[in-house]
Amino acid sequence: MPTLSGQFVFHIQHHHVNVADFEIGNTKLITNQLGYIKYNENTGFNDKAIISI
Repeated sequence: MPTLSGQFVFHIQHHHVNVADFEIGNTKLITNQLGYIKYNENTGFNDKAIISI
């Protein structure tokens, strides 16, 4: 897995809607899914989001 300053960076799961940020152990998980627009799954998507590590 790629690392940056000793931190692991990874992609996991497959979602169509956003959930609040959460942690598993010492790992913070952040979501920003577009989902299917035709099913209104995009309501929480932020097209300006930038995740800096």
